[in-house]
Amino acid sequence: MASFFGEVVTGSFRYFDDEDEDEQQEVDYRSFSVTSPPTREKKLLIVADGQLSAVYLQLVADKQKIGSLNAIGHKNSEIGTIYRGSDWTAVSCSTELQRGEYTILANTILGLTDPAATVICLTSRHISEFRGAEEERGETVVKSLKTKTFPTIDKIGRLEAPNILTGLSAGILSIAAVKGIPACLLVNYVDILTADSLSLQGFQDLHRLPVASSSSLKPATNLAAALKAVRLAASPSNLYM
Repeated sequence: MASFFGEVVTGSFRYFDDEDEDEQQEVDYRSFSVTSPPTREKKLLIVADGQLSAVYLQLVADKQKIGSLNAIGHKNSEIGTIYRGSDWTAVSCSTELQRGEYTILANTILGLTDPAATVICLTSRHISEFRGAEEERGETVVKSLKTKTFPTIDKIGRLEAPNILTGLSAGILSIAAVKGIPACLLVNYVDILTADSLSLQGFQDLHRLPVASSSSLKPATNLAAALKAVRLAASPSNLYM
């Protein structure tokens, strides 16, 4: 995918689907499928990439789970969850993948939508990875990237160079840019990669985007209470590093 970024991406930001062609020839990558695949989403697809965004999606959409995302290989495994509301579909994936699998999974996830649907990706990084003005740094920093066909984002700053994102979200945004799909990515930079009300707060910016705020998916009114309700904050297994 990276070979044609110079042709399709403008502006000072960069997002890369960092596959290694030599590696692809040597590794047997898995394929991916969904259980009980829904009809294609016509309006809004939300993709939670990584453990923090997957926790946030669980808090706001848990009661609307309809299936799972599965990896198919030598040993099949569940790697994510699918949710659906009246006017949105959401997919979470919190499992680490091989680099060459991101594009395969990105295409599988985009296969859940009609070409006219809007796609929003949520992901997180440690604040130490953020390159920007010192005054931009706070307890959390949220930045955005978008394809040309996605509406202008006024309320969330753009992720500028030399910041580079890789992984599933970058793969989805790259494919969307080439196919003319309206898509954006929100990256939440946090001090601690542990699920708590502060580290999840940046994902509330999802609902500042008109396409999301006008949908039936609503933000959590109290993140701390929501975390406690699903017993995530108190579980030792939820130290997401």
